[in-house]
Amino acid sequence: MENVCTQCGHPLKETNKYCPFCGAPVQASPVLTEEETPREVEDPASEHRRTGRRLLGIIGAVIVLVAGGLFVTHLISRNNARNELYKKMAVYWSEKASGDVVELTWYVNGRVDPLQYAEVGYPITAEPAMIDVSVAGDTQVTFTVTAEDEKAGTVVRTYTKTFTVKDRIAPKVSFADDPVVIEAGSEFDPASNIEMVKDDKDGELQYRQERTDEQGTAYYTWTINGNLNEAGSHYVEVYAVDAAGNDTVAFFQIQVNAQ
Repeated sequence: MENVCTQCGHPLKETNKYCPFCGAPVQASPVLTEEETPREVEDPASEHRRTGRRLLGIIGAVIVLVAGGLFVTHLISRNNARNELYKKMAVYWSEKASGDVVELTWYVNGRVDPLQYAEVGYPITAEPAMIDVSVAGDTQVTFTVTAEDEKAGTVVRTYTKTFTVKDRIAPKVSFADDPVVIEAGSEFDPASNIEMVKDDKDGELQYRQERTDEQGTAYYTWTINGNLNEAGSHYVEVYAVDAAGNDTVAFFQIQVNAQ
């Protein structure tokens, strides 16, 4: 900083002891030591506020940690309760429904409630609610078990089973007479005594002369066991099979009398 005379204000050199203009003695600028250097005075109120903020921060962190711990504990407890309830929601199946596939018998007009195969101590529903057994084939049924618990909340458990409808009903055969009485040597057509050969699903079966192993073919045939030209007791065997492979063997007797 440039020195000036404290009396007249004229500039001074560092070597001047007296002002060359007014003759006033030059006074050296005082040098402040470290101890004499002014310091910024701390405000007690500001320090108090900073301490309060630090304390509030610590308290907030503790609250967050405690709340987080309580929440985690709650989730663990809730999850354990749900697992225990889930186990209790197991369905006890009937013997016919013990496997993944439940076999049902085809009927002309029939409906089956799938819930009759399930037993559980909680509300249970099935979708579809009914199975139409007049239609052969597979139907997938979803069983839903629902339970309410204070700790676990709402718990849902589902099961899936396939219900397959199969035609197991064999054709029906009926005769006009049994036995049939004829005289030896007379002509007799066994078909004249066959009153009906019918299947509930396939309807009236058509006659064919010989049996066949062709699958899906519905028919009937008959054979005479014995010689109708000879007196005695003989019989006719009628074999009927539907498209599902269910077969029926029926007999009627022929009593041949001597002429």
